[in-house]
Amino acid sequence: MIGSMASFDPWKFLAYKDECNGEQLEELLKDHLVNVALCTKTVACGLNRKLRRQELDEGVAFVAGLLHDIGKAFCRYQQNVMRGFRDHELLSAILAELLLKDQMDSDRIFMVIYAIASHHQAHRSLLESIGRKVDYKVDYEGLKCMVLFLNSVLARLDVVERELKQLNITIPRDLEDKLKGVSIEDAGVYVRNLLIDYVDKLEGGYREVIAKSRVYAGLLMACDKKVSVESRRSQRCGERVEGDEYYDSVKRFYDLYTVPGCT
Repeated sequence: MIGSMASFDPWKFLAYKDECNGEQLEELLKDHLVNVALCTKTVACGLNRKLRRQELDEGVAFVAGLLHDIGKAFCRYQQNVMRGFRDHELLSAILAELLLKDQMDSDRIFMVIYAIASHHQAHRSLLESIGRKVDYKVDYEGLKCMVLFLNSVLARLDVVERELKQLNITIPRDLEDKLKGVSIEDAGVYVRNLLIDYVDKLEGGYREVIAKSRVYAGLLMACDKKVSVESRRSQRCGERVEGDEYYDSVKRFYDLYTVPGCT
């Protein structure tokens, strides 16, 4: 399928493409991922300061934000970018697990992949959403673009390199080989089974880990909205931004929990 993969420029991969008053709106995927990662880490830090205890893991928040939409680097999506890509969060969760395996403890990996997989339905039962049948083939060649983007773009950004180094996370040289060894007939079923497998490995209390996972998913959902709306508005298309009431509530939440030392 990707005989022309050499023509892909991962630095130009898009998170979305839209139109407003005849003008094209675009947000680069690298910018979206980094901005959401910094937003989720900032709010997690702010919540910890307000609570006066280290309730949330800011590293988990950053990594979940960084990888939440990396599924949009899927080759087929980049060949035909549109406003939405259903199930991209499942592909993101798959790559996140491959990347983090053996580099984080099971509880933290579970929270990252749970948050990513449910960041569009943070307060609904995750299993209701991820067991559905996807309407496209998840093949190795399509996933290969995600690894290309991770290695050649995200890994080379100073802020990403700094944050991952603090977390002792490296990008495995054999990530592409690991991808070849993954058999994915259906992404939803694969992620559901992945999470079930991790439940058996959890060291913390199940209810506590699930509760925190939902908090991270909520932070992702809020920061995703904040970053996306502000990108559209920066392109002078405020009148086309949907859900202003939701954005305003998210912005108030962000401002409330942005405290000195957390930016």
